[in-house]
Amino acid sequence: MPYVTQIPGGRPSSLTARAGPNQPLQKLVGDIRAIIEAARGRMAQAVNAGLVMLYWNIGQRIRQDILKSRRAEYGQKIVCSLSARLVGEYGSGFDRSMLFRAVRFNEVYPDRRIVATLWRLSILTPENPGLCWKLGDAGLLRTPQGSPR
Repeated sequence: MPYVTQIPGGRPSSLTARAGPNQPLQKLVGDIRAIIEAARGRMAQAVNAGLVMLYWNIGQRIRQDILKSRRAEYGQKIVCSLSARLVGEYGSGFDRSMLFRAVRFNEVYPDRRIVATLWRLSILTPENPGLCWKLGDAGLLRTPQGSPR
């Protein structure tokens, strides 16, 4: 790949000044790609953790404060009404089935410390896709497209 030595108008490129006259642009691009990919991975892990705790907290709030000691029929009505409002404000990701999965998630993992520990143990790697996907395999969470993972 050719070196970038000048920009139109004859002035030296700031890229050349930073990269050095003997360093190919390809190496610089590769280094920047690695920085971007590492940041994307960290952001995905942060989002993953945030979503896991969001679903757990939603499930806890519904299960402990609304469904506790109530008939199943009452819970169905409340969750349907809640879903209608949330979908209107936040989109289809908060539909009735998601709310019931969040409740189920909280039932399966009732202790917040367990969820946090499970998430830390399931940091995303190529061999270990993370807690969100494991919960999806168990039918507790779904991908944004709606297909179980």
